[in-house]
Amino acid sequence: MGSPVIRNKDGEKVRGIYMRVTSDGRAALVCNCGYCVEARKARGEQPVAEMRSADLRETLDLFAESGMNLILLCLPGDVLSPDNENVINTVVREAHARGMEVHPVCWALAGEAPRPEFRMVNAEGKAVPYSDPGNPALRAFVIHALANLLRRCAIDGISLDGVRYVETELSGDCCYCSTCRDQFRRGYGYDPIVLAKSGKEAGAREQAYAPGMFLWNKARCENVTAFVRELKAAMSAVRREALLSAYVWGYASRLVFQDWPTWLEEGYLDWINPSGYTYGRDAFLRRCLDVKYMRRGEQPLCITLGPHTSHGRVADVEELVEQMEIARQTGADGVIFFTHSIEELHAWLPRLSQVRL
Repeated sequence: MGSPVIRNKDGEKVRGIYMRVTSDGRAALVCNCGYCVEARKARGEQPVAEMRSADLRETLDLFAESGMNLILLCLPGDVLSPDNENVINTVVREAHARGMEVHPVCWALAGEAPRPEFRMVNAEGKAVPYSDPGNPALRAFVIHALANLLRRCAIDGISLDGVRYVETELSGDCCYCSTCRDQFRRGYGYDPIVLAKSGKEAGAREQAYAPGMFLWNKARCENVTAFVRELKAAMSAVRREALLSAYVWGYASRLVFQDWPTWLEEGYLDWINPSGYTYGRDAFLRRCLDVKYMRRGEQPLCITLGPHTSHGRVADVEELVEQMEIARQTGADGVIFFTHSIEELHAWLPRLSQVRL
């Protein structure tokens, strides 16, 4: 397709939507992510034994009729699984026939490590199941798999999610494995574990301001940036026109060492979709302004709207319409829709298609 939507050659605004598919290539109508599974348990509901789904072609017809021009494709299991290739190629063929791009979503770094040796170690010395961005072997493993995916599937790009360190409330302060400590020690002459130990003794606030913490945080940012830079180079070597994007946080990115403004400035990303998971007009406006002024570079910025997420939900479709209008007024190049309430969002699409971007 030559990616005409994201490259915005004709001034067309991006209207993207996350679409989940089942292993048999149908469009999922129920979200079965960890958050939704736990929410059902909390409500006393039974687990979803069988995913409700819809015909893929009918779903893509709905998206096309509603003005969608980009699919962020969420696959069963891991995007890197060879079992997904037939599903990806089917979605690509059908979406391209309707004038839509397809960008599979890769939960790149903050997900569960694909191998035990790629796990992080927290400041208490405990291995945690999440991937270590500071491990060059982990980065090479993921990049090799994504490059192969690009070779075998006619996708328009790859969209990264979780391209960051995992939140400390899940993992603890990370990563203090021997690889990360040795890398840092060679560069700066001291072991970062001393910073973690000082935090135990003097408290988290003192640790945050400790001499040396700036360099340790900078090193962790550079680990994530290295992954994005290396992946972009590998993708360009396979197919130069394929695009790389990332779902990122706004100002809170600093807490997970996610320096996405630099990724834009250095040209490692072709477009960006920051989180707009904030509810209430004033809070959403502030979020849009934050990412607008954090942005560096000219690549398209598309705000991700969350009708229903782990952060909350909009009151009704008109609140979502208002968010779209705020995104346009603050200079966004488009919007992306993500929700846990898939059927509800699908019912709202005719109304959302009427909104000018």
